Amino acid sequence: REWESVLEIFPKNIISLDYSGSVCAGDCLVIEKAKQIFRSAGDWVILIIFNKSFLSMTKSWLCNTQFIHGIWNKTLLISPDAWAVEDLATWNSELNLVHWDTEGDFEEELEFGQVSYFRLMSRRLSLFIQ
Repeated sequence: REWESVLEIFPKNIISLDYSGSVCAGDCLVIEKAKQIFRSAGDWVILIIFNKSFLSMTKSWLCNTQFIHGIWNKTLLISPDAWAVEDLATWNSELNLVHWDTEGDFEEELEFGQVSYFRLMSRRLSLFIQ
């Protein structure tokens, strides 16, 4: 009886967390945009992944870095939340924004230790590998 409550927190289906080498369609858009920024800005690209839960923190970072020459040109803001991308685009049209279509997996707030958190980290790693 003690195990029943513990088993309820585990996912019903086992999810693979390893990188399989395949790239989803949404990932291709992000990768192409990052390559475009790298070709135009050179040297390096900053990738910031955020969702609506971190929108105010992202705006704060942008406010704090707006006068650092060229930093926004080298920054790609990536969000699985289309609403958050739209909000930032209306806030400032000079930003490099892309909607990362993850099929709704990562739009809500994630906590360390949740399966969805580790799935996001795996997807993020797959972007970096590409």
